[in-house]
Amino acid sequence: MTINVNTDKKNLAAALALLDDLLRNPKFDAAEFDKAVLDAKASTEANMSDPQTIVSEKLSKLTTNYPKGHPSYASSSAEQLEELAKTSLDDVKNFYKDFYGANNSISAFVGELDKNTITGFLNKTFGTWDSKMKFTAIAPKHFDVKGGTEAINTPDKTNAVVLGNININISETHKDYPALFMANELLGGGAFLSSRIPKRLRENEGMSYGAGTYMNTNYKYDVTNWGLYAIFNPLYKGRLDSALHQEIDKAIAAGFTKDELTKSVSAWIEGNKTSLGMNDFLARQLRWYIRDGRDLTDFTNFESRVKALTTDAVNAAMEKYFDKSKLVVVYGGEFDKTKPADKPAEKKDSKQKRCSIRQSLEY
Repeated sequence: MTINVNTDKKNLAAALALLDDLLRNPKFDAAEFDKAVLDAKASTEANMSDPQTIVSEKLSKLTTNYPKGHPSYASSSAEQLEELAKTSLDDVKNFYKDFYGANNSISAFVGELDKNTITGFLNKTFGTWDSKMKFTAIAPKHFDVKGGTEAINTPDKTNAVVLGNININISETHKDYPALFMANELLGGGAFLSSRIPKRLRENEGMSYGAGTYMNTNYKYDVTNWGLYAIFNPLYKGRLDSALHQEIDKAIAAGFTKDELTKSVSAWIEGNKTSLGMNDFLARQLRWYIRDGRDLTDFTNFESRVKALTTDAVNAAMEKYFDKSKLVVVYGGEFDKTKPADKPAEKKDSKQKRCSIRQSLEY
């Protein structure tokens, strides 16, 4: 469970007192529970015909193999509805009573703070609120899966979605991680339209409303997944698929240029400066670092390692870790139309759509 509180110094004590009451004296109102169940059911059912949901669920099934019942099991919408139908208010109450507590919690506060107020809250609330069940961290697993491509037809949907994934056996502590990180930035994870995949698909050929790549990594465990995504007119599927593979193949075979790397590193550093001025970003980083036994010197050390990268190191990481034989790609859209598209995709609202899908994939 993650709790985010945004307030000012004047209202900090009142906000923490309210949080204390919510955590220690939850109401679990029956009417509110029924409403929450109906809302969750309606939302899940509505998304069952959404290309992004369908493709994301299929991709998770293909790239992970956690058994059913495992917290990381890739459940489908249908399975989620089945579990929801079996869940009662008593189940929720018992789960909260047994598992919720602050004895394994991590807290990070950033801003104009009253330390005495915060210390008093932590001692009163988190210091005496223990869960009954023993906490044990669940280590993620790396799954070595073979690549492949699937297409799922979703009738009567204006937009199509493609998602791709490569499971990579590496952690953030690996010596190659900074180079791998920048390879992703250059290929599709960097500033919009400055990296190759979004520049090719949207700016140069107008085939996509939004496209890019991302990495989900782990500090302690050798579990990373590299992903790609694009939102597009379903009539462009063939052309878009070819363009995606061409850009990945080109990056693996010929690598990136020194100029590309220099500009991408500079843009990334500037982005970090902006993020460091945001309280929510700092609080989130502190929480993650405390969890992993790190401090913020790791942040600046990683920046230094990225700045010191050579083009050869980044290109070597691209060739070594972006193994296309392990690339799983899933398309979702109305692909039963046989007439190809002649006009470029309209570019309106691209930034909003791109941010929405990328945020839903990263964690």
